[in-house]
Amino acid sequence: PDDRAVWESGVALWQAMASAPQAVHPIEAAFLVAAVLQARGEAVEFVTDGAGVQTPVLLTRTRLGVRHAGQVVELLAAQPMQQPVPVPAAKAAAWWLTVRAHAHRSQAQFPQTRSNLAAALAMSPDLPAATFALGVTDVDQGMADKGVPACEAALARQDDPLARLFLVDVAMALDQPVKALQRADEVLKSHPQLAEAHVTKGILQLQRMATVPEAQKAPLLTE
Repeated sequence: PDDRAVWESGVALWQAMASAPQAVHPIEAAFLVAAVLQARGEAVEFVTDGAGVQTPVLLTRTRLGVRHAGQVVELLAAQPMQQPVPVPAAKAAAWWLTVRAHAHRSQAQFPQTRSNLAAALAMSPDLPAATFALGVTDVDQGMADKGVPACEAALARQDDPLARLFLVDVAMALDQPVKALQRADEVLKSHPQLAEAHVTKGILQLQRMATVPEAQKAPLLTE
């Protein structure tokens, strides 16, 4: 697009972010930075951090920055990226659409959710994040028999421990406590240092205390 179109898209994004009732996601912030720099005629490249714990399926910890003139710009970063890795623009855009889809899903705006995810998959057909989000949307709309397998298929292509913990919540919502414990143990086996996994397992054990004999409650409480 010409500079005017880029500038207008940046303004529109900023206005949407400024009036949004939810927190701004780093992926959204990266697109704002890119729009501003492109409007100034700067060449930009999207990058993500190849170091540390990443959650590329839920996109909760996936960092996206903009590199130009040899520097990486992240509006919301507390520390600089350790290992900036290039991200194709189409994939970055698909991430952004997936983030927006989750925002719509949280407000039960399912037509907008599915529209964003369809656009994301059109840009990046093999994107596990969008496939997982579609599965979650199916679960939200009462189609767990379709949604859970879709989520599992996405995780088979790209691991994400926090996404697996989300499926623990789904199992509990479906009144499947044994399945929930199995999922939590799977995450702990592959990510033994993940604090969220220990917290999830602890919460499950506390919930079990209401259904077990008195003699079994103490070990559960300790765990």
